[in-house]
Amino acid sequence: MTGVTMAIAVTVQNEGTSDAAGSKLPGTDGTKAPRGAERRRERRFPYQTVVTLVRVQTGTDFELRKCWTRDLSPGGARIMSREPIEGSRLLLKFLLPRLGSKFIEAQICSRTTERHTDIRNRSTEMFLYGVRFTSVLSEEDACDQILETGV
Repeated sequence: MTGVTMAIAVTVQNEGTSDAAGSKLPGTDGTKAPRGAERRRERRFPYQTVVTLVRVQTGTDFELRKCWTRDLSPGGARIMSREPIEGSRLLLKFLLPRLGSKFIEAQICSRTTERHTDIRNRSTEMFLYGVRFTSVLSEEDACDQILETGV
């Protein structure tokens, strides 16, 4: 288990790759999952929490944005944002007490949009991103990475 998997699995219990009836989820036996089916190696959990997204725009200018998770697994998440996210590499800080002040580096794997209607019947376009976790960084390491490499 990688550091990322262990950090997320502490908060969101990984129940394996079987559904409630014990049958294998599509794509977990080495075969390709059908489009729209479960394609992650780890099971997704409908876990919603606030995420702070950090992305370097140019040089030492960086963007901080509040986003939300729609679902979470030990290896990735679906992130929702009111604004489009440029680029493909991100630093994420989840509001998960057991992660503390650690950042998770992530790679965007998929992008889509979805219409949401609020209680006043106003329609808003939300941007959804499938991200794959690549590493866990301390606050100090995350700051160094932002300044040196421009995530």
